[in-house]
Amino acid sequence: MFIKSLSKRTVLVIFMVLFGIFSVSGNVFADIFTANGQVKDGNGNSLPGTGVDDRASADPNSLFGVVQLINAGKDGIIDPPDADGNPTGDDVLLVANSGLDFAVVGEGFPNFPEFGITPDGKFSDKFQYTVSLADQPKFYCRAWDKTFPKTSAHYGDSELYTLVNATFDSHDFGIFSTDISVSKQTWYMDGDNDNYGDPENSVESSTQPVGFVADNTDCNDDDDTVYPEAPELCDGKDNDCNGQIDDGANCPTWYRDFDNDGYGNPDDVVRLNTQPDGYVGNDRDCNDDDNTVYPGAPELCDGKDNNCNGQIDEGANCTIWYMDGDSDNYGDPENSMESFTQPDGFVADNTDCDDTDSSVNPGAAEICDGKDNNCNGQIDEGADCTIWYRDGDSDDYGDPDNSMEFFTQPDGFVADNTDCDDTDGSVNPDADEIPYNGKDDDCDPGTPDITPEIEVLPLINDFGDVAVGASLKKIIIITNIGPEVFGTNITGYLTITDILPGDGSSPEFEIAVPVSLPAILGPGENIEVCITYIPLDEGSDEGTVRILSDDADEDVVTVLCEGNGIFAPICQVSDLSARSKSGRVQLVWNHLGADSYNVYRKTAGGEFSMLANTTSIYSTYLDEDVVNGTTYHYIVKCVCDGFECEASNEVSVTSNEIRRRR
Repeated sequence: MFIKSLSKRTVLVIFMVLFGIFSVSGNVFADIFTANGQVKDGNGNSLPGTGVDDRASADPNSLFGVVQLINAGKDGIIDPPDADGNPTGDDVLLVANSGLDFAVVGEGFPNFPEFGITPDGKFSDKFQYTVSLADQPKFYCRAWDKTFPKTSAHYGDSELYTLVNATFDSHDFGIFSTDISVSKQTWYMDGDNDNYGDPENSVESSTQPVGFVADNTDCNDDDDTVYPEAPELCDGKDNDCNGQIDDGANCPTWYRDFDNDGYGNPDDVVRLNTQPDGYVGNDRDCNDDDNTVYPGAPELCDGKDNNCNGQIDEGANCTIWYMDGDSDNYGDPENSMESFTQPDGFVADNTDCDDTDSSVNPGAAEICDGKDNNCNGQIDEGADCTIWYRDGDSDDYGDPDNSMEFFTQPDGFVADNTDCDDTDGSVNPDADEIPYNGKDDDCDPGTPDITPEIEVLPLINDFGDVAVGASLKKIIIITNIGPEVFGTNITGYLTITDILPGDGSSPEFEIAVPVSLPAILGPGENIEVCITYIPLDEGSDEGTVRILSDDADEDVVTVLCEGNGIFAPICQVSDLSARSKSGRVQLVWNHLGADSYNVYRKTAGGEFSMLANTTSIYSTYLDEDVVNGTTYHYIVKCVCDGFECEASNEVSVTSNEIRRRR
């Protein structure tokens, strides 16, 4: 029956061949018999002689092999088996498969129950036992051929493994497995050997490491006088780890004596059994950084409360001294100190009015330097001073509005005060007047510089009624009309700096300037500015044009524009065409039934001008005033109810002489 069950599932799991044995927990299975009876170790390596083909007996009750679980003893070394297959030395056989049960041999381990085999080849029961040895014994497996203990061949040992607090269970289907729950404990470093551990320094181990304890309540693991329930000492430490220092200890109080005057600082305190160096038993010092300050000290003229009574220099025979910063033996009344003896840099006098200048004091002579030398509240009084004038442009002529008095000539000053522009070296009384440059070069109003004069015409532009969507142009002329120079017609140059719409000007008025700005106009020169009125809706419109120039008298000229937008019939000419004849040009367009038509003509590079007005009901016009070989351009505008409409398409044609056949 056992042979039959093995033929269905020839499996025996040896729980000693484990992977991950040192993990905290896990289910580890290790099959060492395959279905064909081959014995394998925990790494899957076959053991020789254990396969089906290696059977040494045809006895149907014979096992394919035997596997033993053996304790390697306290020395942890695998000892060789004896002739009967029993362990030797201090090795102990724990369990082996033999027949239909598991036999247990050795000491300290409970006997395993016998197992029956069910008809389908399964074990009929489960068993469990726990290994828990303090010395962490090592175990190994040993494989044999044939039924134990009738040994014919020894086929090898597994590796040594350590099991601590490991529980082993059998499972159904003949599978012997392990359910490992290795118990590990957290241990804490006990660095000061006071049997209390550091909660910040721990390891996990199944046994207690050296220098570690199970406790984790030490608050200072570097000091064996500090641990929970330690006696509180007068040492400035929290000995009993309760969060308080020296609580309950009868500690003397000591105060820091930094200046070694025998009196302590009330804000620097320690409590210890014995007096520390640099500390005293009183707290009466009011300045522990100064050994001339303490209770009972003599009061000195030093600006300090030497005797700590809240008063400064009281009762001391002090002299007031004043800072003499400029070493002229006159002191600054705003900078003084009291002292028994005269300090360096101080004098008894306090009458200096400027302690940064040694030429200024009550005993100084008044000189021409712009200062109150003798401290009498007056400047340069009684001094023989010369007035000098600033010559900023270095033309040897001074600015009458920028002067100073002094004995000698200062740099950048001159005795003259007739310069009319001290920022321009070309302007002074000795310069020649240059016309047209906008300066009074010779500082003489009698020889005035010629200035430009602007004229803008017309200043008011009335566009009248203009059809909505149509346009009308007007020209304004800007001219330089400056005065004559010495009986000539020469004028100054006029600069037009900008031309732009005025504030609030209607957008219906467009400005076109034919030149780049700024534009310079010589004597009599002008520019034309085109203003186009394009009404966007019915009603009156107003706008302004602002013209900016360098005319000193009129630098902004404003031009007024007015117009009235009306709705007018739309009668635009279309499909205008032209045909050349000898000395003539024939124009033809679509008939629109307009009141009349205005015909416009120009040559290349010119402007359109009206050639004729015709009322032809045939929509045609013959231009007979042409020159052969000249190219002409034409447009036609219809006139309806007195309004000229938009222009037609533009056409061009070259007039040619046509020779008649004879």
